[in-house]
Amino acid sequence: MSGLPSTSRHRSLPVVLALLATSLLSLSGGAIVAVSLDGGLRLATLGAGFLGYLYFFARALREIARPGVVIEWHPGPGGEALNLHLPRGKSDDRNRERNLAAAILAALFVLEANVSFAQEPPPPPALPAPAPAVIQLHGFVDAYASWNPNRPSDRNNFEPGSGTTGQKANQLGLNLAALDVSYDANPVGFHVVGVAGTGTDVVHSAELHPNSWRFLQQASVSYKLGAGRGIFFELGIQPSHIGYEGFFSKDNWNYTRGWMGEFSPYYQTGLKIATSFDDHWSGQLWLLNGWQNIEDNNGAKAFGTKFAYAKDALSVTVNTFFGPELPDDDAHWRSFLDFVATWKISQNVQLAASFDLGEQRRPGLPPARWQGASLWLRTLLRKSFSSSSSPSALSLRAEYFHDPDAAVSPFSQDLWGATLTLEVRPRPQLTLKLEGRYDHSTAVAFGGPDGPFTKRDELLFVFGAVATF
Repeated sequence: MSGLPSTSRHRSLPVVLALLATSLLSLSGGAIVAVSLDGGLRLATLGAGFLGYLYFFARALREIARPGVVIEWHPGPGGEALNLHLPRGKSDDRNRERNLAAAILAALFVLEANVSFAQEPPPPPALPAPAPAVIQLHGFVDAYASWNPNRPSDRNNFEPGSGTTGQKANQLGLNLAALDVSYDANPVGFHVVGVAGTGTDVVHSAELHPNSWRFLQQASVSYKLGAGRGIFFELGIQPSHIGYEGFFSKDNWNYTRGWMGEFSPYYQTGLKIATSFDDHWSGQLWLLNGWQNIEDNNGAKAFGTKFAYAKDALSVTVNTFFGPELPDDDAHWRSFLDFVATWKISQNVQLAASFDLGEQRRPGLPPARWQGASLWLRTLLRKSFSSSSSPSALSLRAEYFHDPDAAVSPFSQDLWGATLTLEVRPRPQLTLKLEGRYDHSTAVAFGGPDGPFTKRDELLFVFGAVATF
C-alpha cells in the first residue's frame, strides 16, 4: 500500500462499505440457501439474493456522490497508519450509518440462519474423491477462400460492423486462429481464449479501444458453490448468452453467420450466476457492462437472464437483456428478447428456429425497434448424429431481419437471406464447409465495383477449412 498518496478523499466511506457488504451478504446468503433447494424454490431464492445484491450495490454507487469522510494515509519509518475522520455536524449521516450497521448485523444473523438451514439435512454418504482437474489446452485454425461476383471495391463482403466470418472478398484469408486454455472449476477455475484474424478485428470494432482487446475473446475466473448441481459463478469476458450461432464457425451448422447473430452480442463482460434446477430446467442471471462491451460506454450496468429447457428431442431457450447502451447516457435503455428452439426430428434430421425482439429508447425520438427470425434445417448425408464418426451434412438457413430505425444495423432496412452449406469431415480434426449464400436489403447496403454502397443484393461463395487440436 506504499503506493497510495499521503492524503486522499473518499465520500461517505462507512456508508459505501456497509452497502457493499450488505450486497455481498444478499448474494452469498441467497446462493447458500439455493444450494439445498430444488426446482422453482432454487430459482426464487437465487433470484431474490441477486436482486438484493443489485439493489444494495446501486445504493453504494449513489452514496459515492455524497460528501463523507477524509482518509489520511501516513507512511513512515515506524510503520504505516490509516486514519478516518468523520466530519462534524452530520447527524443525519451518523444516523444513516448506525441504521446500516444494524442492517448489516441483521443480514449477518440471517446469513448465519441460512447457513444453518442449508446444513440441516444429514450429510450424504462419503463418495470417492473426484479425479483432480487438469489444465486443458485446445485450439484451431480457421482459413477460408471467398468469391463475390459483385467485386466490391473495398473488398468487404458484408455490411459495416458485420462479417465476422469470411469478411474479405475474392481472396484467401485467415478467419480466426484460437488458443484455448481452461481449468474446470473444482471449485475454482479459469478460461482464457486468445484469437487472431479478420473475425476478431470485426467483432471488436465497436469497443472504445479495439486494439487493446483484438487478441482476446474470453478471460474469466469461475467458482462452483456446492456439490452436484451446485451454483456456478463466472466473472470476466465470456461468450454471450444470446443467440443460436456462436462466434466460432466450427460450432455452427453454417460457415458464415446470419444477420441475427451479426447484430447481437457474441461476447459480454460481467458476472454470470448459473444453476440447473433439475434434469431438464436450468437458468442464468447476468450483471453486465453492456451489449458486447469489454469497456463500458456509460456509467450504468445491464442485466440479462437465460432460462433453458431440454428433454429428449426438444430444447427451448429464452434469453433477455436490459440496460442503457447509448454512449454517456444512463437514462435510455435497450430491451431485448431472444427465443431459440431446436428439435431432433429423426436420427438424421434436425430443425432449429430463433426469434428476436428489440427496442432502444432514444432522447427526443420515438423508440427504435427491430425484429428478426431465422430457421435452420440440417440433414446428415450418411451415419447419424449419435455416431462417433464424422458424418457429412447439408444445412439450410433462411432468415429475415427488420430494422426500420437502424437501431442495431448500419441502415434503415429489411434484410432477407438464404444460405446452403455442405459440410464434410474427412478426419475428426478437419472440417470443410462449402457454402453459397444470397442476401437482399431494401437499402443500398452492399459494395460493388463502383463503391462500397452501390448494391442491394449480394451473392457469395465461401470455402472454409477448420483444423482443431
